[in-house]
Amino acid sequence: MDYDVKRAFIITLILFNILLIIPIHTYTFSENNNVRIIAYVSPLCLTCKAFESIINSIGVPLEKRSIAESRFLNEYEAIVNTLELNRKLTPLAIFLKNCSVVAIAYGIGDKSSDRDLIDKIIRGELTYVIVLPDGMKKLDENIARAIEKIIECGAEHFKTLPLPSLIALVTSLALSDSINPCTLYLYLLLLISASLITLSKKPIKKHVLAVGLAFIVAVMIGYIMLGLGLLSIISFIPKYVFIAIGIGFGLWTIVSALKGKGRIISKEKIFGLIPRVSENVFMSCLLGLLATFTLLPCSAGSYIVFIGIVSRLPKLSAIGLLLYYNVLFVMPLIALLLAFLIGVSHEYIRDFILKNHVKVSILAGSLLIAIAIYMFFLPI
Repeated sequence: MDYDVKRAFIITLILFNILLIIPIHTYTFSENNNVRIIAYVSPLCLTCKAFESIINSIGVPLEKRSIAESRFLNEYEAIVNTLELNRKLTPLAIFLKNCSVVAIAYGIGDKSSDRDLIDKIIRGELTYVIVLPDGMKKLDENIARAIEKIIECGAEHFKTLPLPSLIALVTSLALSDSINPCTLYLYLLLLISASLITLSKKPIKKHVLAVGLAFIVAVMIGYIMLGLGLLSIISFIPKYVFIAIGIGFGLWTIVSALKGKGRIISKEKIFGLIPRVSENVFMSCLLGLLATFTLLPCSAGSYIVFIGIVSRLPKLSAIGLLLYYNVLFVMPLIALLLAFLIGVSHEYIRDFILKNHVKVSILAGSLLIAIAIYMFFLPI
C-alpha cells in the first residue's frame, strides 16, 4: 500500500501540472496562425466531417455555419451564385487572412490529395483560387471582395475571444460547477467510511489517501470522457440554446436549494454503496465513474455551457480547455481530502457543508445565470 499510494500521488501531481499547461499552449499554437476558415456545412455531410477533421488536425480556427439555419443558407446560396457554380455542394469553405478572402474550397475534404491543397492554402502557397472536386480555377479579386460582404467578415460572430477573457470565462464556469454540495457531501461520506476501516496492514490515513485519490482521478476521467463525447456532437447548436440552458439550470439550482430538494440520481442507492466501496481502491474508482453520471443533474448546466463555448474553437484548444476545466472541477475534492488527512474534524466539515449548501447552491446558480447572460454579448 505504501508504494501504491506514493505512486498514485506522484502521478496525480504530474498529471495536474501537465494539464494546467496544455490549454495555454494549445490555444497559443492555434492563434499564431492568422488564417481563419468559415465553412458552410450540412449536418449529414460526410465530406464536411472529413474536411473538419483535416482542419482540426492542422489547428486552424474553423467557424462552421450550418445551412440548416436560414440565414446561413441564404449566405451559402448568395456565395454559390456569385461564384457561378453549377452544383450545390458542401462544405463551402472560405479561407481568410486578416478578414480578406484568399481562397475557397468547394466540396472537398474526403480525398487524400485534399489535405495537401488545404496545407498549401494555409501556408500561402496557393492564393486566389477556388479548389473544386475536379480541379481548380482562379478566384477574381473583385468576387473575393463581394464574398467578404456576404459573409459579414469582421462581424461579431466571427471574432474570437482573447485568451485571458476565454480563460476567465472557463474558470468562472468551472468554479461554479466545482463548489458543489452534491459532490462534496458524497465524497465526505466516502472518506469517513474509509477512515473507519481498521485493517492491520492498511494504516488508516494511507488507506483514506488511496481511496480518495482513486475517486478523484476516476471522476476526472469520467468528466473528460463525457466532455469529449459532447464536443463531437454539440458544435452545430446555436449559442442561444446554451444561453437558455445556462439560465434554466441556474434557476433550477437556486429553486432546488431553496426548497431543499436533492439533485442526485438514485441518491439512496449511491449512498448505500459507500461502506462497501470504501474498502478498496478499485471500487472507489468505480464509484467515481458512476458519480460522473449520477451527479450530472448537479453540474450539467455549467458543463454544457462550457462545452458550447469551446466547441467553437479548434480541436486542440477545445481539448486543452476541457482538461483545464476538469482540473479546476476536482480542486475542492483535493482540498477536502487534504483537510481530512491533516486532522480537520469530519463533523466540522460535514456541518460546514450542510450549513452552507443552500448559500453555495444559490451562489453557483446565480453565477451560471450571470455567465449565460454575459454569453449573449460574446462573439462565440
